[in-house]
Amino acid sequence: MSLNDYKYVGLVGCYTKEGQADPFEGSHGGVPHDRSLIGEGVIAIGVDYDGRLVYLNDGAPIITAKELQNPSYLTILENVETVEGGVGVCVVSELEKGMWQPFKLSSSSNDDDGTTIRAKPAGAPMKSGGEYPCHITSARVVGFDGESRATSLLFICNYGEDEGVLSIFSSQDFESAFKPEAKFMFGDGSKADLNRQQCSHAHSTSIAST
Repeated sequence: MSLNDYKYVGLVGCYTKEGQADPFEGSHGGVPHDRSLIGEGVIAIGVDYDGRLVYLNDGAPIITAKELQNPSYLTILENVETVEGGVGVCVVSELEKGMWQPFKLSSSSNDDDGTTIRAKPAGAPMKSGGEYPCHITSARVVGFDGESRATSLLFICNYGEDEGVLSIFSSQDFESAFKPEAKFMFGDGSKADLNRQQCSHAHSTSIAST
């Protein structure tokens, strides 16, 4: 099948280290799960026009754990095509030493192998600005920082062990490096169960149009 045979193509992140689905399981009343079951990395899936879900690349990861551990969340950059073709995607590494990395996605199709999705690093891993980055999202903004061109903004939530942090990065185009723009620290905060959360946790970001 070719790429045109799919109505949607999606990417799925995962945890590649044991016990990450709920690290509080057992000691803090978390959700019981088989800690030995781990993912291999980011995989690509397709949904055809009959609604069938298909693993692309025969289910092999397009970004492996060797390249980026715990690639739990990702965002496909809006309306951004790379110079070489394809699109940009940014992926977090949900570890205490928070990192994230941009990749270039491309695809090819032939009668023998079907559709193949490839991911190529578009830069070195960058610090996420906090611990345990999870949710990452992006937006294209015109007029940011006085620029007439559209700017890609990344918003990364780090839930951390001591404090929740929201970090913002920007890039004029996917071929140039992202740079840190802002960092918001959420300070004190917790939930009712102090055994599971004793500080503020930043877990998601929503972008509102104005």
